[in-house]
Amino acid sequence: EGAPTDQVVEEEPGKSGCRFSWLAVLILVCVLGGCGFATYWFFGRSLSSGGCSSFVPKHGRVVKGCGKADQLCLTACNLGFVPVEGKSVSACRGGVWSPALKCVQPDALTFLAVGDWGTDEPNHKSALKNDKKGTEQWNLDFNSQENIGYLMGQWAQEHTPSFVIGHGDNFYYNGIWTNTTVRWNNTFEWMYDHPKLQIPWFNVMGNHDFGGGGKTGGAKELKQMFAAQQTYKSPSNDRWHLDDHYYSEKITHTLSDGSSLSVEVFNIDTNAAPTDGYNEICCQCYGRKNEGNCTDPGCRADRDYKNGCAPQADVDSCRQYLTSIFDDCMAKLESGLNASTADWKLVNSHYGPDLHMSDLQRNRVFKILKAGGVQAFFYGHTHGEGHEWKDGTHYFLNGAGGGIRKYGAYGSLWMETAYAFIGAKVAADSVELSFYGFGDGWGNFSTPKAGQGRVLHCW
Repeated sequence: EGAPTDQVVEEEPGKSGCRFSWLAVLILVCVLGGCGFATYWFFGRSLSSGGCSSFVPKHGRVVKGCGKADQLCLTACNLGFVPVEGKSVSACRGGVWSPALKCVQPDALTFLAVGDWGTDEPNHKSALKNDKKGTEQWNLDFNSQENIGYLMGQWAQEHTPSFVIGHGDNFYYNGIWTNTTVRWNNTFEWMYDHPKLQIPWFNVMGNHDFGGGGKTGGAKELKQMFAAQQTYKSPSNDRWHLDDHYYSEKITHTLSDGSSLSVEVFNIDTNAAPTDGYNEICCQCYGRKNEGNCTDPGCRADRDYKNGCAPQADVDSCRQYLTSIFDDCMAKLESGLNASTADWKLVNSHYGPDLHMSDLQRNRVFKILKAGGVQAFFYGHTHGEGHEWKDGTHYFLNGAGGGIRKYGAYGSLWMETAYAFIGAKVAADSVELSFYGFGDGWGNFSTPKAGQGRVLHCW
């Protein structure tokens, strides 16, 4: 919370930490902080002889899955190893880390987040369209959602999350029409089948959930597609949640010392955003030369159904419907935030203010978030990962869950075009958040669920 000055590194699921020798670390400390400080830092800290699982760094956080040489490096990373204030060190996993005020305790509340995940398996159109079958790139793209789901399960096995946040585009490419379609199993239930993932999933609608072909795209059809997801009842602990266009969920967590913390997730429908939302949904012109113009000849000539773009009356009703949803969500978000007593206020959306919204929408959202004390805003749509901080709120782009081919990224603090998900640990006064992607052991990605995870970015 506040200015982005406290960064920490999370260990990778199933993989050891940084590869530094003690001597190398000692030399690094000497260079950055002076050898007097280095001598104290190195010799003044004792390492447990019981192995890494019992090693407890300065702030009580247990580091797992590494050797003794890695313990020292991970400790340096976790404590923001910067002896001289204002300097940063490029060390662990190639990142640039700032001073960390505190590590999150082991019994913190944990959660996962993933966006743009709902591939239309077994016909992954994104991979089939963009890659040559059998190549490593094709394997990577085709198996991306399944493999991200596998890594989420591995993270969940270790950290036991309380919930998952989903940022929309749950069903590529054209959404679904009923709550009984086989897509529920193929796209959701079987993809995230790890026992520790049978927990509440807080979802929002994305533009692809509202269609993109096959129907006219009027308000009536959009309401039917929303109802298909709103009314679904998961056989796995009733874990699917998409209660309304706006809804909030508050989770209270008790720590080992008897104190408690609370997190409230505010889920909003932002499909009135002009970038691929307001126009693309309503015109039903996905992938055409000029998606935002319903009169574009290329759109009318190249359609999944013969009548060209959606009739103008349906376009108008669609736009009015999405605009009314956005306005209602903003009013309820403002009211909900003002009434919330949660320690941590998180907003979940398909679209991000800076990247996707109009100036009017963007300024409205910024004003509400600032007044409401929102610490983090999660969103997808752009199929990459990113992190920025603005006026008291962290913005996390998390749109490469594997439902569609990865491309694009955005973020002033960090960004990367990579398949990934977010794992977070929440304490009463701090949050440790990491983006995870594919690490070692995947070969050419021809065999699903065959490799390890890798930390792409941490904060």
